[in-house]
Amino acid sequence: MTFGERLRKRRMELGLRQEDVGKWVHVGKSTVSQWENGIHMPDMETVSILANHLGVSVDWLLGRTNDPHPAPEESVLPDIRRIARAAEKMTPEQRKKWIETSIQIAKVLFPEAFEKDGKDT
Repeated sequence: MTFGERLRKRRMELGLRQEDVGKWVHVGKSTVSQWENGIHMPDMETVSILANHLGVSVDWLLGRTNDPHPAPEESVLPDIRRIARAAEKMTPEQRKKWIETSIQIAKVLFPEAFEKDGKDT
């Protein structure tokens, strides 16, 4: 299956309209239609956003694998990008305090995530 066929298949499985998909990446339904019909191809950042919203891996969407499930590290990339954009708007002091506070909270909520590699981060 092509990228467009996979995009359409997953969109329909989720009961979404082309307009719904387009809103995620700020394009119209005609652009989504062009992707689904193989006329145009979105850039890689857009493919990543689509995969995240559709709950599939980028590799599956691009036809590089038949396993639609995203790898855990792949599914967090859009969130990491959002965090990085927010951090860019902060002063160095604000960033440092935010990161330290976030790590402290994460250690309390998810201690197992910090025990796996044996490093104190």
